[in-house]
Amino acid sequence: MLKKLNKMRSEDGFSLIEVIISLVILTIILLSIFSLIIQAMKTREVSENIIDATYIAQTEMENAFAVSNSSNFDERITSIQNQLNYPPPISTNGALIFRKTKIIESNEVIIQLELRNHSSLPNLTPIIIKVFEVRNSEEKLTAQMENILAWR
Repeated sequence: MLKKLNKMRSEDGFSLIEVIISLVILTIILLSIFSLIIQAMKTREVSENIIDATYIAQTEMENAFAVSNSSNFDERITSIQNQLNYPPPISTNGALIFRKTKIIESNEVIIQLELRNHSSLPNLTPIIIKVFEVRNSEEKLTAQMENILAWR
């Protein structure tokens, strides 16, 4: 009992070096945790952008599918322009490319719809829908979907 009382009265404590070492260890641990949190936030933002772009591409593909079911092959260009609100297409390397710009949640997005001629079956049209995110006047491909449409 006397020993315990003497230990409590002793003036022994942590030395300055022990305190500094423990602070350095805590700082290293906290910095690594903060860097993990920052990286997780960046990854979440990129993932959210990809999911949004994929949803836009899927919606546009479903709309193009609906147009192909209601229009015949010869009307495909005007039907896409009128029903999906695209400007006149650009013809490049045997493909018709429609492009339109949308503002979604204050972000500029370009939706590109590309139609090609099928090599052997005339009523089938390969379609590629690309969604580009525009940042600092630079287009970055964020999502792409491909399908083949059968026209009525």
